Amino acid sequence: MFQCLRAYDLLLVSILALFPFHLVHADDPNCEVLKFVSRSQVSNNRLSQTDSIIIQINNRSGEKYCEITLNSGKSNPVTNLTAWIEDANGNVIRYLKNKEITESNYYSSMFYTDDYDLKFVLKHNEYPYRICYTYQKSFREFYSIRSWCPVLGLEVPTHTAVLNVSVPEDYKLSILQNDIDPPSISSANGMITRSWNASYDGHYRDEMYSPHPFTFLPVVRIIPVNFRYVTDGSMDSWDSFGKWQCRLIKGLDVLPPEEVARLKVQMGDIKEPDQIISYLYHYMQDNTHYVNVDIGVGGLVPYPASYVVQNKYGDCKALTIYMKALLKAFGIESYYMLVNAGTTITPVFNTTPFQQFNHVILAVPLQSDTMWLENTSASLPCGYLGSFTHNRYGLLVDENESHLISTPALKPEDVRNSSRINFFLNPGDRTTVSYYSEIKGPAFETYCSLIRDYNSNDQNRIIHRLMPFNDFDLIKWQVMRKGRDASTISLMASVTIPDQTHAVGQEFYFSYLPLEIESFESPRIRKLPLQLPYPVSRFDTLVYYIPQGKKVTSFPADKEIRNKFGYYKTSFVNDGNSLVLYREFELYPIEVSIQEYNDFYNFISTVRSEEKQKILFQ
Repeated sequence: MFQCLRAYDLLLVSILALFPFHLVHADDPNCEVLKFVSRSQVSNNRLSQTDSIIIQINNRSGEKYCEITLNSGKSNPVTNLTAWIEDANGNVIRYLKNKEITESNYYSSMFYTDDYDLKFVLKHNEYPYRICYTYQKSFREFYSIRSWCPVLGLEVPTHTAVLNVSVPEDYKLSILQNDIDPPSISSANGMITRSWNASYDGHYRDEMYSPHPFTFLPVVRIIPVNFRYVTDGSMDSWDSFGKWQCRLIKGLDVLPPEEVARLKVQMGDIKEPDQIISYLYHYMQDNTHYVNVDIGVGGLVPYPASYVVQNKYGDCKALTIYMKALLKAFGIESYYMLVNAGTTITPVFNTTPFQQFNHVILAVPLQSDTMWLENTSASLPCGYLGSFTHNRYGLLVDENESHLISTPALKPEDVRNSSRINFFLNPGDRTTVSYYSEIKGPAFETYCSLIRDYNSNDQNRIIHRLMPFNDFDLIKWQVMRKGRDASTISLMASVTIPDQTHAVGQEFYFSYLPLEIESFESPRIRKLPLQLPYPVSRFDTLVYYIPQGKKVTSFPADKEIRNKFGYYKTSFVNDGNSLVLYREFELYPIEVSIQEYNDFYNFISTVRSEEKQKILFQ
């Protein structure tokens, strides 16, 4: 697999020599990609890929890029891997040795695959120096020719990148590209070659709620319209792609007869479809667990329901097939649905069918609505999708007509977290606090996992991290849930915090607990649009009990701010013994352009300023 420098490598060196090297300057980044040359070729229904990369390390901070990781696998291993170090003048310092290459596979209690990583580290003691490496991969079956983004990291510039793709003249392609010029096209010996040239200046950074990187980086996707992966398929339309998926899962949703018989006895007199679905969903949650299985073609082809019955585990595909089989055994129709899951909502290119999904859920049509089932979680309610898969298009796989359909979006009432916090002020001593919160949305998903998946020590540690106080002693806490299909969790806690009062002569003042708002970047440094994937909604009741014999003499005026980004509202009630603050805050799930970001940031800054006001008592 691993070769020393041979004729193939000399050819690579001659290719790279066609491009002038970039010389380091005092203001250069820690690391930069000098050359990123890629080639893909389809010939005799086989796909071959070659990548050749030169990275320049300019200082010690850039050395985190000295560790190179290449994904390999049993069916399509990395071959012809050669690497070496050069100095700034292009002189070879040394070559990578075979014994320096390690294999790291993904086996764990949650992940099992026959893919593995090849890893190696090349370092030198004199800056700048260059890490050069080249390798090949070959595929007998494939559904993508290239998904190419010549960017090593957002802060790492790429000076010269070239992608060459050669296919037979009659080979049909779909091509998507972003932030890159159209390719040059040439033809010879019955092959068409398309060549893209790209660069990246490294000026973007990882920013809060930024769009998917493929929306603003140079990207080329090359998709075969007709392909073979396990069986022949087509991406001429979403329906044809869905029919290929149907062939992959055909016959897998069948349970062993003894499993069906046992379930029918256990279920008893349950007859209503929604009750049957809930019972079977809970049965799946209680009798299986999620493990990412990616063996052979397992990355796209599910294991059958019988596999899950036997092994009590599966990945998202296998568990979805298993749940589909459970429903089928009781006469309930459901549909396998591909989605792109994640906290960032990645747009689906709906006009260009291709495999752009990473997860599978189940759609169950009912008389009044569609129920959506997330089959990898042992703790979420039946019919709950949540922040991971809400509000995005997916491919509903139907043998009659597969089509794109959107999952429902989370609404403000689905994510609204409400709390009542009582503060018992005692000047000169610690403040006692009773805390009660009703939790929904993404925070609810966190707490669901907290209850089921962590031991008491880890739970205590996580609760400490989730409390809205910086300095506190947690006396006791309790998490409560009204049934396993409730979409709200309650948290009760008793804590003490440092004295919140400050004396000024005969008077005392304190600041109320500020609203928790994420730290958005200043417009001065923000470079990317902001994409809020779901609403943020809070309603807080803060009650400050004033020491006996004292009374509140000054408190802020009520406030209300509303604009296109959200709203903020406070109102105060002073009843003599206590001061009550009612506070509402909401951010809408919108996309904020970089031109609008200053206004958004000003809204957040105004809210933060309002939260710094003082309350006086004497």
